[in-house]
Amino acid sequence: MDWPCKICKFATSTKEELMKHYRLRHIPSVQPLPCPYLDCFCSFKSWGSLKSHISRKHSTHSTVRTSEILSFCCQFCNVGTFSTEKEYFEHLRQHLKKQETVSCVFKNCSFKTNIYGTFASHKHRKHTPHSLDEFKEDVLKRQPWCPFYGGICYLMSQPSQLRVILADHDVRKVVLPSGIPETVDDLYSAIRDTFSITRDFCLHYKDADFGDEFFTLVSTTDLKDKDTIKIVFLQDQEPTITLTLSDVTNVTDNPSEEDSVDTSSVSTNDTLILSASEDSPGHRYQRWPVQFQIPSFSDLTEIQIRSANERFQKDGTLLPTKDLIPLLPDILRKLAEAIYKYTAYPSSLQISEVAEALTLKHPCLKEPGSFSGCYGWAQRLKYKMNNFRSKLRGLGCPEVEVNSLKRKMTCDQYPAKNVKKPKKAEVNYLPPHAQGETSESLEKERIELLSEVMKRDNSRVVAQKMDKTFSLRREEIVKEAPAISDFMKRWPALFSEVQICEEFKRITTVSLESTFLVLGLEKLFHCYCSYYHGINHIISKLDQCTPKLMALTLSKGGAAGLRMRQIKDMLLQDNTVERRREIAIRCLIVYLGEKEEDLFKQYSDEEELNADLAMQIMKIAIIGDGPATIIVEGSKILERIDVARSCALMMGVIYALNLTYPKQLKFTFEVFQKLCLELDGQKASPKVMNLKFGIF
Repeated sequence: MDWPCKICKFATSTKEELMKHYRLRHIPSVQPLPCPYLDCFCSFKSWGSLKSHISRKHSTHSTVRTSEILSFCCQFCNVGTFSTEKEYFEHLRQHLKKQETVSCVFKNCSFKTNIYGTFASHKHRKHTPHSLDEFKEDVLKRQPWCPFYGGICYLMSQPSQLRVILADHDVRKVVLPSGIPETVDDLYSAIRDTFSITRDFCLHYKDADFGDEFFTLVSTTDLKDKDTIKIVFLQDQEPTITLTLSDVTNVTDNPSEEDSVDTSSVSTNDTLILSASEDSPGHRYQRWPVQFQIPSFSDLTEIQIRSANERFQKDGTLLPTKDLIPLLPDILRKLAEAIYKYTAYPSSLQISEVAEALTLKHPCLKEPGSFSGCYGWAQRLKYKMNNFRSKLRGLGCPEVEVNSLKRKMTCDQYPAKNVKKPKKAEVNYLPPHAQGETSESLEKERIELLSEVMKRDNSRVVAQKMDKTFSLRREEIVKEAPAISDFMKRWPALFSEVQICEEFKRITTVSLESTFLVLGLEKLFHCYCSYYHGINHIISKLDQCTPKLMALTLSKGGAAGLRMRQIKDMLLQDNTVERRREIAIRCLIVYLGEKEEDLFKQYSDEEELNADLAMQIMKIAIIGDGPATIIVEGSKILERIDVARSCALMMGVIYALNLTYPKQLKFTFEVFQKLCLELDGQKASPKVMNLKFGIF
């Protein structure tokens, strides 16, 4: 019985008998006709379309004589499975068109190329003909086949178990239904949620190659089913400070009292910087989640979906279209509101993630005839978000109102002309003013800030006013794009190392400290103690990838390889942490095919720098062997910082001032953003993606 029907329980030994059964029993029918081959997920509305598909796709198909589903998985990206060999090689062709390096997918073959013609010629010469057993194990996956409505089989990962050591006397077991996560971030979240851990921790794994010693977990590929991991709570965190505030006037109104305010206990060196409060309305405080949570719908919608899910669990019956249409407005409205909590302009990938999460939570909403079951939902959400933004624009939401036609010049009044929206994964690109605040009231705060910044030991008040006037600054930057020199006069408090990092955090909401801990970078806190988290993040990623980046100098040839080895020789003169970080950045620039001189410029003294200052658009100036200075549009932004920290702060300046990356350094800054800072790292250029797979 090698040919089972995917619609009913009928089974036969020949394909011809199965096709005859289709024609007699399932035609005519409103239900799509699935392809009879077990490793193909396609389905068709008519008998003619099915026969045409079999003739085109399966004329030389080798029949799978087992009750299993075969699927091809791409080794070079996060795209899902492919049902046929032809679809898989068509997908590889897209990688090769982008000049990405692709390895041969057959066993015992180490061939690699980034040219499509070379890959096709190699496949024809070396691996034609071939069988399914010749594919590599991570390319071809075999899963049990389970027939249900529509003939579509969804492949589920096998569950995994891990032994978790919480403490010497507390050892638990955690079950991961979808297998070991692909990233350490996902595993960290699963462990934290399973055991309700509130403290910061990192993960260690037991390595059998070193006598079962524990090592810091930096990749989940080091784990397999039933392995042992250990939770290490971090003890060297910054101490928690509790402030008790009282009215000073109440203490000093009676001068006869001996108890007065002791101002001498306030240290001028230990200044407390208050972060933005999450109670401020209109600001977002988290990035796009790893797993999108589907919100609850109205009570009536939830009741109908719950009943439909129960029927689906019993017999695989999907929610009929006539019952789904009345529920669409409520479902799409709730999903649009949930998406807007993270972004007003979701990408196609983000919309697809929401659609997949919806069908995963409510399987009765899957679409018959669709491989993923959620393509139609993605299209509905795309148009719904367009309508949702139109409504927000009518209500005066600044984030979308800035793109309205009435705000553009007459010559630019086209929908796609001069569109202002987040392009570097900004979460708070143009936030609205807080409730009760107007541009006039915030302008008064800005004027007060000018006097506060001149006072000594006044960092706490400056931080509070900078946070309060954040929306006014973004409005000026995005809508007016003022000159840097003019903006520095209006907002002098912004141009300090502390506030540049705080502004970056307001714009991106990146929780840098937790990212360090998840990546197992607790050693950074011992070797490099810095106050500014924005700088720490990019430097820690450089520390992590420096050994691999240095190894590339041995394989790189030509002038680039020679220059990288010359840079590496600088370690012989000064083998310090700061010098290693600088060398890693310089080697990175050369490896990407760009010039160091476009980012760094060497000066002999301060006078030479001042004479050349007006000619520089965006540079990091280095005087001799001393510290660096960040220059933007001929203005000195920050001074007296080392080279690695200057690169981190340069990213903060670009985000704070809404600047674009220099064209001659677009790959370098793309690495800083998408690999070092992990902002929108899912979509990158082929060159950066190759670097990501090779180093990070």
